[in-house]
Amino acid sequence: MPSFFGGHFVFMHKCSQCIAALSLTQHFVKLVIAANRFYTLILKQGKYSMIKKALLFLLAATISVIAYADNGDILLPKGAKIAYQAKVNGKLCQLYKGRLYVDGKYTFLKTGKPLRNFGSKKECERFIAEDLPVIKEKGFNNLVLNCYWPQFDRDGNGTIDVDTAPLRAVIDKINELGMFASIAVETYGVGGGTIPKPFFKRFPDAIAIDSKGKKCVDDEYGKGTAVPSLFDKNYLTATRLYISNLARALADKDILNFESTVEPQYIGNKTLDFSPAARKAYKEYIQKNSIPAADMPEEYPVSQEFLDSPVFRIFLAENLGDWVSKDIKAFKNAYKKPVFAAVDYLDAIEKTMPNRMGNPEIFLASLKDVQIIQVNWSWHLATRSPNAKAYARVRAINRILNRNWAISEHMTLNGSDFKGPETPALLKNTIKSSTNYGWDFTDIFNKGNFCVYENNWRPKDPMKEVDDNFDDYLAEIYDTVKAKTDKGE
Repeated sequence: MPSFFGGHFVFMHKCSQCIAALSLTQHFVKLVIAANRFYTLILKQGKYSMIKKALLFLLAATISVIAYADNGDILLPKGAKIAYQAKVNGKLCQLYKGRLYVDGKYTFLKTGKPLRNFGSKKECERFIAEDLPVIKEKGFNNLVLNCYWPQFDRDGNGTIDVDTAPLRAVIDKINELGMFASIAVETYGVGGGTIPKPFFKRFPDAIAIDSKGKKCVDDEYGKGTAVPSLFDKNYLTATRLYISNLARALADKDILNFESTVEPQYIGNKTLDFSPAARKAYKEYIQKNSIPAADMPEEYPVSQEFLDSPVFRIFLAENLGDWVSKDIKAFKNAYKKPVFAAVDYLDAIEKTMPNRMGNPEIFLASLKDVQIIQVNWSWHLATRSPNAKAYARVRAINRILNRNWAISEHMTLNGSDFKGPETPALLKNTIKSSTNYGWDFTDIFNKGNFCVYENNWRPKDPMKEVDDNFDDYLAEIYDTVKAKTDKGE
């Protein structure tokens, strides 16, 4: 293994650079088929885990042009191989070929994320009385309730400090209105989530350190929040205790999806992590895998050569996948009933991807017990066009590893990033590129820049395209699903 990783891996990495420089029109299909067969053989043998990782790393150079189509049908085919199922509100919810079937009938989700403080009794009561009837009228059939860590656990020790009865009442009312209720948590410090301030007072070394030796704050999204190290044991213990306690508090309620923290990543504008916990984890990683590599450099700034090294990037990617997977495990173990697990996948400007997740293919391949991948930046916010590389990466890993994922979106639309005239092309791209599990809209509210509605619940232009033409889009989705199923896809 050491000679392979030290020599052959470098050779494969060089090959990937060559492949990227060549015309793929004549050789691409043969390459992917051969690589897929090679990977399958290795997987059956159950050996050479580093070879599997290396092959996935090689495929990263070509994967952005792969496209696979696997849409569904209105009625669940007889003898269908179900990927996952759960009983929710007395209905049998089944995942087949990436689509949701409710009591045997294909169902497309119009999901709304109402960003509220569900740890507040007053806000929950107002949401039930004022907002839910309007949301139901607008045709939403799944609502994701985001339970921010500091709103439920004020001192950051993992124990819920507020009464969960108001949140439970919200779930009951959603179910009573014939919609599904789903739960999300935000326990990270990048992209909108925050950490309870008392946590860092107790554990000041839990903050991530960037490659310049500085403590990390979220200055990419403008939040200024402290960013925890995803290797720190105190952070992982506290967050998973919170997730477990939240699941136990809701264990007698019916929940369709559980979403892990929003847009899992390190951060895009700097390289993490060189905290004491990360350094210890890296040393253990190379020893465990018998990798002939040196420890993390002690001097700052860390050299670009180390930051770009495949070993470091794979290490980051695997840890990111492990973090998300164990958060999901914490919820499922405490909830004690089947629940669909959803993970956001942020595929942004390509040059930021190594910082965000080390290697996106390895991150996706490292996820465990996940049923839904939610593509963020399904519409590339820099090019204002379909983000083909995002879906292609997810589809490729889904197929190679036979994950049977539903492929959907995180924030198909929000209230600030999208423009009215581009919305039809955006939506049609999701119909073509996803498995048609559903659409996701954030924030379902009528006050604020991020909300998809204005005062008096008048939709902003992008959301107006959805609400005014939803039946037409749904008909197109159903036609697409049926046509693919008729072909056995």
